[in-house]
Amino acid sequence: MTAFALAITASVAASQDQRGTPRKETVAPKKGVVPVRPAPERKVPEIVEPSKGTKGPFHDLKVAMGLLTKARVGAARQLLEKVVKDAPKFGEAWHQLALCHELGNNAEAAQQSASMALRCEPKHARAALLLARLSLREDPVLASDYARRANQNAASDVAVRRDAAHILMDTGNLDEAHEIAESLAKNDPTNQRLLTLRSELAIAMRDFDTATKHLQTLALLRPGDPLPYENLAGIAWSRGHQAEAISALEHALRRRPKPEARKRLIQWLEESGAPAERIAAERRELQKVVPETPSEEPAERPKPVGR
Repeated sequence: MTAFALAITASVAASQDQRGTPRKETVAPKKGVVPVRPAPERKVPEIVEPSKGTKGPFHDLKVAMGLLTKARVGAARQLLEKVVKDAPKFGEAWHQLALCHELGNNAEAAQQSASMALRCEPKHARAALLLARLSLREDPVLASDYARRANQNAASDVAVRRDAAHILMDTGNLDEAHEIAESLAKNDPTNQRLLTLRSELAIAMRDFDTATKHLQTLALLRPGDPLPYENLAGIAWSRGHQAEAISALEHALRRRPKPEARKRLIQWLEESGAPAERIAAERRELQKVVPETPSEEPAERPKPVGR
């Protein structure tokens, strides 16, 4: 075949190739440009498959949580019952359902739902914390175990770890609770809820100097709150510092005139030998809030009935 014939044959082949399936050409990327690759196909979890009449369990869960924030507990519970029926391995849905039952004062149902949440997701820290709270009165040992589990799996959830420490304190595990609280305080030393917990722990451990320090910080952070001053007063009185205790309690009463605190102040004034005029003035202040009930006169005896 001549060179001219070879050229014609090649031209025809190229023409046929153009009319057929186009060739896939690879274009080299320009220097400094990263080639764009198609994203891998994501697998849709089973729990997001649409359920009848809704957009799916994930969507229903969000709606139920919104209902809970609006205190519509009954509506949230009904929707969550549908979610766990459609997606029985959805741990967070079981947890939210347990919260609904707890808010409805159904402790038994709350425990069952929270246990299901842990069965679906063994590291569900908030479900473990809920079980710790529900078990606290009947079984403090079990409550402690759940609290430890919640703390272990809470990762960076400060609220869960703080509440777990509080339960451990309530069950007498002071050293464990103290360790958790102090580790959290390293990252947020002026966190008010943590300071409250740390002051309570210090009082329980009879470390009154540390408790006083935390309460004084709280008094600065919450100038309108009487509670830090009430606790400071209690510590001072227990240590025999009567004048300091009375002064702190007066600070608390100026912030909120609580009858219980006023009664305690009157008792302390009497025990410390304060002037009668001072005690009488405090009694008058107390009567403005809780007026004394006059004693009832004895009923007149019925006259004898003649025979």
